[in-house]
Amino acid sequence: MKINRFVLHRFFLILILCAAALWWQCGAGSGLQIRTATCEYLKNPVGIDLSRPRFSWTLSAIGRGQKQTAYQLLVARDPELLSKNRADQWDSGKIDSDQSTHVRYAGKPLRSHETYYWQVRAWDGQSRPSAFSEVQTFTTAFLAPDQWQAQWIGEPGGKDPVNEQGFYDQPLAMDEEGDSIRYNPRSLLLRKSFHLQRPVKQALLYVSGLGYYELNVNGKKIGDQVLAPAKTFYKQVVLYDAYDISAQMRPGANALALMLGNGWFNPLPKWWSWRMQWYGAKRALLQLVIVFQDGGTQVLCSDSSWKTADGPVLSSCIYDGEIYDANQEIPGWTTADFNDSAWKPAAVLTPPGGRLVASLLPPIRITQKLQPLRISEPQPGIQVVDMGQNFSGWLRIRFKGSKGEKVTIRYAERVSADGRIDVRSNNLAAATDVYIMKGAAEEIYQPRFTYHGFRYAEISGYSAELTEEQVEGHVVHSSVEAAGEFSCSSERINAIRRAILWSQRANLMGLPTDCPQRDERLGWIGDAHVTAEEAIYNFDMAQFYRKWLRDIQSTQSKKNGDLPYISPRPFTDGKGTPAWSSGYHLIIWYAYQYYGDRDLLAEHYDSMRRYVDHLSSIATDYILPMDEYGDWLSENADGWWQRGEPLSTSTGYYYYTADILARAAEILGHQQDALTYRRLADNIKKAWHARFYHADSRQYENGSQFSNAFPLFLNIVPRELQESVLDSLISDIFQRKGHLSTGILGTKYMLEALSQYERSDIAYLMVMQPDYPGWLHLLKDGHTTLSEQWNRTGSHNHVMFGSVDAWFYKVLAGMQPDPAVPGFEHILIKPYVPAGLSWVKARYESIRGSVSSQWRVKGDQLTLQVAIPANSSATIHMPATSVQSIQESGKSVQNRKEIFFERMENGYAVMRVGSGEYRFISSGISGLLDPVFVAHPVITPVDTFIQRPDKAVVRMESETLGAEIHYTLDGSLPTETSSRYTQPIVVEENAAIVARAFKQGSHPSFSSESHIHFVDPTANGLRYQLYEGQWTALPDLSGLSPQAAGIAFGFDPHKLPVPRFDFALAFNGFLAVDQPGWYTFYTKSNDGSRLYIDGKMVVDNDLEHLVQERSGKLLLTAGRHPLRAVYFQSGGASAFQVLYEGPGVAKSVIPPGKLFQQQTD
Repeated sequence: MKINRFVLHRFFLILILCAAALWWQCGAGSGLQIRTATCEYLKNPVGIDLSRPRFSWTLSAIGRGQKQTAYQLLVARDPELLSKNRADQWDSGKIDSDQSTHVRYAGKPLRSHETYYWQVRAWDGQSRPSAFSEVQTFTTAFLAPDQWQAQWIGEPGGKDPVNEQGFYDQPLAMDEEGDSIRYNPRSLLLRKSFHLQRPVKQALLYVSGLGYYELNVNGKKIGDQVLAPAKTFYKQVVLYDAYDISAQMRPGANALALMLGNGWFNPLPKWWSWRMQWYGAKRALLQLVIVFQDGGTQVLCSDSSWKTADGPVLSSCIYDGEIYDANQEIPGWTTADFNDSAWKPAAVLTPPGGRLVASLLPPIRITQKLQPLRISEPQPGIQVVDMGQNFSGWLRIRFKGSKGEKVTIRYAERVSADGRIDVRSNNLAAATDVYIMKGAAEEIYQPRFTYHGFRYAEISGYSAELTEEQVEGHVVHSSVEAAGEFSCSSERINAIRRAILWSQRANLMGLPTDCPQRDERLGWIGDAHVTAEEAIYNFDMAQFYRKWLRDIQSTQSKKNGDLPYISPRPFTDGKGTPAWSSGYHLIIWYAYQYYGDRDLLAEHYDSMRRYVDHLSSIATDYILPMDEYGDWLSENADGWWQRGEPLSTSTGYYYYTADILARAAEILGHQQDALTYRRLADNIKKAWHARFYHADSRQYENGSQFSNAFPLFLNIVPRELQESVLDSLISDIFQRKGHLSTGILGTKYMLEALSQYERSDIAYLMVMQPDYPGWLHLLKDGHTTLSEQWNRTGSHNHVMFGSVDAWFYKVLAGMQPDPAVPGFEHILIKPYVPAGLSWVKARYESIRGSVSSQWRVKGDQLTLQVAIPANSSATIHMPATSVQSIQESGKSVQNRKEIFFERMENGYAVMRVGSGEYRFISSGISGLLDPVFVAHPVITPVDTFIQRPDKAVVRMESETLGAEIHYTLDGSLPTETSSRYTQPIVVEENAAIVARAFKQGSHPSFSSESHIHFVDPTANGLRYQLYEGQWTALPDLSGLSPQAAGIAFGFDPHKLPVPRFDFALAFNGFLAVDQPGWYTFYTKSNDGSRLYIDGKMVVDNDLEHLVQERSGKLLLTAGRHPLRAVYFQSGGASAFQVLYEGPGVAKSVIPPGKLFQQQTD
């Protein structure tokens, strides 16, 4: 058959056009592809209780500068529809928009207990559509509260608080109605068996168990989460979990089973206080919604038809631990064929009071399993397990022993010199688990309703020797997914980061806690807000913070709008804590900056406004009273911290919150509010400067690092004064030899302020300091997490000083969102490249996709590699001598049309780019790199007493290779012409040794000092007596017997064999005075102290207090004068110093050579 050429030509043309259309439809021609897709930040979530959830997606792209110009969302009840690019719930159509985050559902009304299927596609800049994403799902929970049919159930005979507030926060024997409080510490078992006649299509189960619950269906544990539900203020909000248990349902007999333990809802009575409150007896709520294959439905609820019995956990407590008796186990109680006829019917209890809210935050899980580093036996019958890492969680141990054998497991962060655990950082928490064996061939134990913060565990009562194979450490915390990575050429910085990550994870327990080991573990807002950016860089915190911000909102004072400083917890009046409470505004703002979540601003706006209005109501001329805590655990000019200092702290946060509120109002379109609160912020700024700035000293308030850094960070300092205030800040840092003096708040803001004003070199200097106070000092002696205090006391797993990790990302990697265009829609890349680092590598999985910045210095060249996600853009600051010295992928940046050069600025070439990967090389870079400081010499011994006739052998070393050490012995500052250290020095007389290290091309080190005091043990010193007891003021020691006595060559309690808490010291001897005249004496103590000279009380510094200095004057003749000093400590930190000044004596600690045991030799 002959074919017409014209027909054949048209046939092939149509074929090509069809293929092209198919290629176009499939997105093969698009520069974009859907990379990831989420609903409410979650991938395929079960338990969405929002009627209009939001969708987000990230894009991958071929080439550079790719932008989304439009999108289409399809939502369907049947996934088959999506395979045909159709939808029965919502077809958005092509929406011309570059929005790829937080797109709100706008289709038909959603139904409760349904699974919906969705997908999205995007159009690129050339109007080419991508392929649709893989099909995603979301499953709804209760979209209306009246859909709950279940009843709260528990054991019969339980009683709830009957007072007006609905909880008890102090131990009670009788309640307001005169009834005794009957508290049952034992676990509670609840079960229900039922029959299904038809095959199941879907079974959705919703449950809340208070305090904590463990769920089983047909003999199998459901879910891998533990310690659920997360803590809330139960009178306002109660969380429930949603599970799809379709696979566990079967025709015929089925069973639901719950074990309830004690949690934050129902703690042991001994803990009813500001730490824990009791809301009632254990109770549970459960509703199972079943859809059968034939379309029928069935709802099964918790009610009085359920059965209950006592469980094998005899007692559980978050602080104290768990007692588990395996002999009390009931075999098979979770299965369908178990006979529960002897069990009691469950009682219907009153609801806790709070709204039922689906839990969408990452559940607490076992996220990692560790093997022991070693197991030792410090004494017979005592075995100590060293896990090699401090973490939150517990041990899982395999035992084999006799029936009734009781094994005790005590947890601690440290060990004592004798190899036994040191439980002091646990404070009052018992942190002890007890397991009573049933005599099986093998028994496995791990706790259910408690957790511990520990590195070491001491096991007693076990007759056999434990092997490392029997013990496993379970790391437990909220299972937030990793979001960021950072590493660099400095192992010191990498070690700091590892400790921060372990500390942060250990303190994510459904809320950000302060510590995981002692009797707190509370949501201190101050600790959380200073580390929020660090947490966001390292983990996906969106849903975690969303839940916790609602916790704070739920506990806001209804009376005046004040906010708590701990949350979730009932609001407590009476403490002014703006530095803590303002964290509510700060974390909302961080979430907006990093996630671009405008809806979060809208949800919390009214609460934010009420708090700022509250602060205005208590301000006087825009100045607030002193904050309750201030820059917690910082040091003032004398090296001592005072609670609440500096005074300007609270007003600084007043300004900060007002500024955030004004910005939020503008973003949300509340124009009048924006004007009102911008005016307020400006007035606070003016009042702050007028009240706290001292023109004579060119500094704010007391000149502490925080006092100057905070206003610089907040941009409160007038432009013409910024340089002088910055100079004052740097001067203080140099006076402290490159060390910080800041506490929980100032540590974050000082580093950021220095970098903000182009002095990252000073911030880097402080970060790299190896000794006290600093991060590397916190890690000495094998510490693997951060301590609460710079001197490594208190908790040894506190993350509050971990704020530095955000500085690593933002400054060393130079990677952060543009505040003007949040959510990483526009990205700022500005790395700081110090001479001490050769490379940095960082990546962050943003809401819009993966952002990375990595640089390397080799010779005289700097290579910077940057990745910007599709649908984003960036401004890149490249260190360079000129734009001509920069190449990108082998070509001059000036010849790259996709790179727009803007300007040269402070040693950086500023360029704008679109999405894509870039590789910049800057030549001639060495002159731009800041020189590093030589590591200061380490002198040994340091500040010691040498008893004559012994001699001191002094050694010095610097960690900087090739550095020369020069020193003096008279206290003067050494130069390169001073004596050079080449070998150990023998010292025979009192010496004030000062040493510095020098190296060409680097800054000289700061000086190191060591005072060598030679004392005659038969003449010098004071007689001391140690007393133990609990006091709130100095006791009358005359009627008490000392527990210890001896000779002390000073007053420092840390150099004497004293207990950690609750003791008193009495010092008696004589003070040698060389010149007659008026002398001023000082005592600095925590807690009380008094000083007597010649039988007269010169200084009265009594009563309980933090470090406090008091002084007094006395006219003295030359010679020796009787001296008596008394001091007591009543918990917390201890400190005691005695100083003096007078004729020829500058203010200083009384040296040991002036203290004598007798009036004459």
